[in-house]
Amino acid sequence: MIVKPSINTWILRLCKHPFLMFATIGLLTVIALIFAAKVKQEQSLKVWFPENDPAILSYEQFSNTFSADEIIVIGVFADDIFEPTIWDAIDEITQASKNIPFVHTVSSITSLANYYPPLEEGDPSVREQVLANSLLPGTFVSHDGKTGAIIIQILREGNTFDNKRLIVESVYELLASKQSWAVLDIRVAGSPVTDYASMKQNQADMSTVIPFMIFMIFVISWFTLKRAALAAIPLLIVTVAVIWTFGIMGLLGLQLTMVSTALLPIIVAIGVADSIHVISQYNHQLKTETDNDLAVVNSVIRVLKPCFFTSATTVAGLLALIVSDIVPIREFGYTAAIGVSMAFIVSTVLVPVILYYMSPRPAASYISSITPYCEWFFSSNSKSNSKPRIIMIICALVLIFSSILALRVEVGVNPLSWFDKEDPVYIDTTKIDAALGGSLSVEFLVTSKKGELKNLSTLEKLQEFQLWLEQETVITRVISIVDILKEIGRNDELRPQFPTQTGINLLLDNTDVQANIKQWVTSDASQARISGRVSLTHAKLALDQLPYVKEQIKQRFPDETLKVEITGHTNLMAAMEEHILSSQIKSLSLALIIITILIGLLLKSWIFAIIAMIPNLVPVAIGLGAMTALDIGLNPATAMVGTIMLGIVVDDTVHFLVAFRRCMQQSIGVSQSIRDSIDEAGTPIVVTSLILIFSFSALCFGEFGPSRDIGMLTAIVVSMALISNLVLLPAVLMSIPKGVWEHVFKSKALNSR
Repeated sequence: MIVKPSINTWILRLCKHPFLMFATIGLLTVIALIFAAKVKQEQSLKVWFPENDPAILSYEQFSNTFSADEIIVIGVFADDIFEPTIWDAIDEITQASKNIPFVHTVSSITSLANYYPPLEEGDPSVREQVLANSLLPGTFVSHDGKTGAIIIQILREGNTFDNKRLIVESVYELLASKQSWAVLDIRVAGSPVTDYASMKQNQADMSTVIPFMIFMIFVISWFTLKRAALAAIPLLIVTVAVIWTFGIMGLLGLQLTMVSTALLPIIVAIGVADSIHVISQYNHQLKTETDNDLAVVNSVIRVLKPCFFTSATTVAGLLALIVSDIVPIREFGYTAAIGVSMAFIVSTVLVPVILYYMSPRPAASYISSITPYCEWFFSSNSKSNSKPRIIMIICALVLIFSSILALRVEVGVNPLSWFDKEDPVYIDTTKIDAALGGSLSVEFLVTSKKGELKNLSTLEKLQEFQLWLEQETVITRVISIVDILKEIGRNDELRPQFPTQTGINLLLDNTDVQANIKQWVTSDASQARISGRVSLTHAKLALDQLPYVKEQIKQRFPDETLKVEITGHTNLMAAMEEHILSSQIKSLSLALIIITILIGLLLKSWIFAIIAMIPNLVPVAIGLGAMTALDIGLNPATAMVGTIMLGIVVDDTVHFLVAFRRCMQQSIGVSQSIRDSIDEAGTPIVVTSLILIFSFSALCFGEFGPSRDIGMLTAIVVSMALISNLVLLPAVLMSIPKGVWEHVFKSKALNSR
């Protein structure tokens, strides 16, 4: 029976003009493709923070003064790097690297050894002098003399994805340009290298794994629906919705970041779910309706409201991300909300028209009935059926255990963890870190009054702080103007020491010396940098130690006349960790409240709203607990995973409860209402879940670690949501006292359970 004449008229008008509808969607898709091509990737840490964030302000001050903080380390490995051919190769690479775009400085043993102190070419004591130099071993040369480093500092203008790609590719091209270098054991590491490699792997996944994922959507759809034409519909909906979403991103000037990896799961989930529910309802209508027009119209009318509200709840949950302190997560929130809206619109408009012109042949799914499950569930006497109680006890235990695990999820932004241990980037980085102390820089900005950094007492304070850093933290090597002055002031016993106060003044006032040390101290001696190195394999520990370091800074430099603060790339990573954790808590809490309110409005009952949250919290908790069990941390890619999980799993719950409410209004009793709800909504719930499980499992075979994590977590959560909606939700409904249902539906004619 058609109960909404206005909707009936709208649907029929839409179906009567297919050419206009297809032409409009086609034109919009072409336009979206044009704008989608303009979407660029961005990997800079700066884009993750508001403009006035303290970490950014400190970083801006540092980079404005010293121009660079990110580094690329080229490691040359040999039995003896002091052998003339190896030494010359290091020097040649050093000089050639200066021509790479966006390079600030290039330093190596061959360039620095000429300054601190000067060495004569061909001097047989070069090895002894270099290894005795306090500046070089552990930073530019390994202590055993078997590894030499060329350190490239990148200008702040190079800290964008496109520029980093140009820099890293230029480094690799340079090293491959000369045959004598190609035969050497040369490795490359540094945060620009890991950033470039991660985005390159992400692009590779987009071109290989994503097509396979699309293929899986079609195969599973065909297997469950048994008609190729029907199986192609979800694929078409998802494709159009994704193109429209990326087109809007291009139109708004939004960029792809690490969190954009999660865009696809949410759009696919809603696009597949909406189209499958329409198709399944269409097949359900054909069982009793011979008129194809009426079958199409009635199927849309039947699912339009729940599809709208499931999309609305997901959109609301995603918009909860706007409370995040992290800019790309906020942008992801409204971008994903747009994508979900596009999926709903395309499903609502396109699916009825396609079904309207198909032959009215019911396509019985391979999963067309789950009657055996119903018979098992209701097999016991209604008054003594203990299955619902047992099910809820088991689920409660699972919820408690998963919640405990979820509280132990670690926050970490170490990019090295995104690579397999067999990956060349991981191998090169760990090898360089082991030999040279690290490829990640930790920067400290020292600010004082003009000329203060010439005072011997001030320099001695900085020296004590540097020694503490090397002894009490994972920072393996710390260098500043202190070390340079001590190296210049070596005594007769070749032991580094400070020059006299007069000597320091003469050195720092000398224009030639100022030109050589401008990356360490300003010409007026009011600002300086302390630069440390950390192994990327120890990046998580280093970030955990930063609060301890900040406390030490407060104790050692209480006077504002000498201010020391952590800054640079590493400090931004630490600040991001704090924002990620707070964003997860705030967005998930807000999403939970908003979704509960919307479900209450849809089902016109707050009791239903509370019931709906029970089967949704369990799979979300399991998903978060799985992150701990699988050693998946909260990082830029998984920062909003809880909110996304909730947005995906609530869909099937709403469809089930809408069907249940409709049945209960007919006063047929709780048990029969559950049976009929499973008969109507069970098949699309199973089909949708299977499509999502298998398609997102395909991401587990990608190269990019965060993509694999999202694919694995999505598959786990959807699997648990399927079980929760078909097992836990009926058990909860069965356990609610009859008097509550009579109150909700204002009827005493309800049959017993």
